[in-house]
Amino acid sequence: MPCCIPQVQSSLQSRSQQGHDENAGLPTFPPPHLLNWWTVSPDQNPRPRNDPPGDVRGRLSRVPNIDDVPLESAWLKPGQPLGRTAPSIISPDPAVPTDPPLPEEPRRRRLRFRWVLLGFALLVIAGLGIPACTAWQTFGSIERVPVSDVLVPATAEGRNVLLVGTDSRAGIEADQDNAGLILGAGTVGERSDTIIVVNITDDGSKMLSLPRDLWLPINSGSPQRINTAIAQGPEAVIRTIDLELGIAVSSYVQIDLAGFIDLVDAVGGVTITIPHPAFDRASGLDLPVAGEVELDSVQALAFVRSRRYTEMIDGQEVADPTSDLGRVARQQDFIRALLDELTNERNPLVLNDALGSMADAVVLDDRTTFSDVLDIAQTLRTGLPASVVVPTQPASIGGRSVLQLRADSEEVLQEFRIN
Repeated sequence: MPCCIPQVQSSLQSRSQQGHDENAGLPTFPPPHLLNWWTVSPDQNPRPRNDPPGDVRGRLSRVPNIDDVPLESAWLKPGQPLGRTAPSIISPDPAVPTDPPLPEEPRRRRLRFRWVLLGFALLVIAGLGIPACTAWQTFGSIERVPVSDVLVPATAEGRNVLLVGTDSRAGIEADQDNAGLILGAGTVGERSDTIIVVNITDDGSKMLSLPRDLWLPINSGSPQRINTAIAQGPEAVIRTIDLELGIAVSSYVQIDLAGFIDLVDAVGGVTITIPHPAFDRASGLDLPVAGEVELDSVQALAFVRSRRYTEMIDGQEVADPTSDLGRVARQQDFIRALLDELTNERNPLVLNDALGSMADAVVLDDRTTFSDVLDIAQTLRTGLPASVVVPTQPASIGGRSVLQLRADSEEVLQEFRIN
């Protein structure tokens, strides 16, 4: 952990300088008059090396080095050598006039407190117990995709994170459990298995699932199922959701099948609750017992991909009549369960593995910052997102079974608009 302190310190200074440019009157971090004394000591433990000015002076037990004191200290006498004005040898003679300390303005005190909070936030990512060094380095290793031109900043209405799970088979080994069902006969091009918009505000979060069969004009072109948009790249997915649904996107996250498996393995499985035993021969799902069930990575993947979900009710096989909509609901249930596992995990080794798996598994946009991730993680930790499915109706177009938006979908979509 100590090895990363200069990185964090440097990044804080850089980030704070950006804030200074955007908000006139706000100080940089650390303030310039503190840079000389807040350093990393020879034993790599960060602590003040010299007595700081202002109301902090006198609170530190460590005696300052008179050869390395801040030049702007209140006790420095104009016209005298630095070594002769150090606090340890200031003349106690009351006849010697001294300048009274200036009272600190309340605003400056509040701003200093905010910088302390910012520094503390970087020590622990989202309260999960992950060292800032690990979180920072992992964040820097995530693959980025250049889509900043089609993203919008977070607004007072919140931030929208677009989560896309693709059916890419890259990284799936032929000898892996259920590999035959996962790999199948192969597909032409890449498609999105999961499309979810997570809206994050100060009041909480909610997620909107878009069925893969939703029929929309793709990237201002001809209408297709929305899951085909990813074949044109992430920008096409973002533009389609923005132009056709009026939902702007602030951050983009993409994960493939292999990454999904690694993430579930890292947390040791995910526990869900099902009302009846269930199976899907097409996806390989096999859950013979009702109630709480712990899904390993293979069964978790089969669960979220199942389109022929069948339950055993009173000895009878009952297929899910909702097809893709039922699949969307199960995906939301699983994501909530996975978030619950992550936010309640307190083993730092497990969290570190999960963090590493996420870095290897996901692709992130080129605009989202480390601070944005902190904000998102903290909001999700305060409560699991509410689940919403866009209202649709079945239709047949050109012999294809698709889903179209219902007239009442506008009310739901409006809840996720941030511009």
